[in-house]
Amino acid sequence: MSMRQQLWQTVQQKYLDGLDSMSLSQDHLDKIDSLVLSPDVSRLRQGIELILATSPEYLWRFLDFENDSVKLNASFPWVSHQQVEAIFLDAVKQEPTAKELYASGAFESMEFRVLGYRALDELSEPERDLCVRLSKEMVHVPAGEFMMGALDGDCVGEDNEFPRHIVVFTNAFLVGRYPVTQVLWESVMDSNPSKFKGVNRPVENMSWFDCLVFCNALSKLEGFSPVYAGLESYVVGSNLSVDAAILLSDNITLVEGANGYRLLTEAEWEYSARGGEYHHYSGSDNIDEVAWYQGNSGNETHSVGQKKSNGFGLYDMSGNVAEWCWDPIDCIVHGESDLHGRLRSGSKYPNTTRINPQGPSHGFYRINRGGCLFYDSGRIRVSFRGIEIEDDANDPHGIACGGGLRIARSLP
Repeated sequence: MSMRQQLWQTVQQKYLDGLDSMSLSQDHLDKIDSLVLSPDVSRLRQGIELILATSPEYLWRFLDFENDSVKLNASFPWVSHQQVEAIFLDAVKQEPTAKELYASGAFESMEFRVLGYRALDELSEPERDLCVRLSKEMVHVPAGEFMMGALDGDCVGEDNEFPRHIVVFTNAFLVGRYPVTQVLWESVMDSNPSKFKGVNRPVENMSWFDCLVFCNALSKLEGFSPVYAGLESYVVGSNLSVDAAILLSDNITLVEGANGYRLLTEAEWEYSARGGEYHHYSGSDNIDEVAWYQGNSGNETHSVGQKKSNGFGLYDMSGNVAEWCWDPIDCIVHGESDLHGRLRSGSKYPNTTRINPQGPSHGFYRINRGGCLFYDSGRIRVSFRGIEIEDDANDPHGIACGGGLRIARSLP
């Protein structure tokens, strides 16, 4: 049990003990609930002020603990999580029993979410440091095996999601808890290509090549050895011709033994998104619990970490932005004449067990997974491969405001 978990249990016990000893009527407690759970922010503030004035321990009724961090209790019908968390965060700083728990860093994830939609130039230096640090947070994904592909009975599964087959990973690896945020990208690249601006919104509007350069640059900053070779002459944001892009793609190789940041392989991505479970979406069969998509995004990206995490503690693996993977798609492109207007279906999976798969050995187009804010629910499914669409979403030198990335690192 971590120190934060111990402190959380302590404040929970104080809440329960205080609840038993409170000389408050049920009518009074009902009034607090009605104010705190009101969609009217001014009434919520009144409710918090009433708690702090009469029964500070009651604050803990509305909070929960997950992934070693404090969050809103999901059993209550919150209207605007970010706004509500900001109010609770201010209240916690005034609650005496929260002092040690707050000092332990248990509220940093909440602070991270509260800062999510701010402009980069509005952050203080400590706020920026917090957002960059949490944006880089990695989750340990254990070695193991899973069934890759469309779930049994999935009536909207596409041909290239079959056959369902076993994939084995012989080594654990690290995966970013969140998609790469704009504040992290800018801290490394000194630029922000995103259409939908916000500190902790996922970065988007960059090519697959740009993502590899970012991974190498972050590796160097952190003292790790870069994973990708062959990018030395490439300038981020370059508008390459098709022939130049094909040549660049053919020259990129993986550096053997490198321990730096990289993209996930397609199989690693699906294994991570499953999170040890078999839901249609990453973390749930209820898409609205875990994903920003066509039905709820309002046609814009959203600050990461606002939805429920999956079984590995990873956020936003369904929806928000699609995530570039390493794998080529198994088709050969020779130039401009055969680049556009093609149905890029890729190939079906092999009907065999695969061990540490890296994808096809050749191919120009690249896989992206997870679906994005513009996709319907069928294309947000964990098994959807994102390679049967008739636009340029798989073009490694194309850019899209629905495309992002998530970092990973290999472990010995």
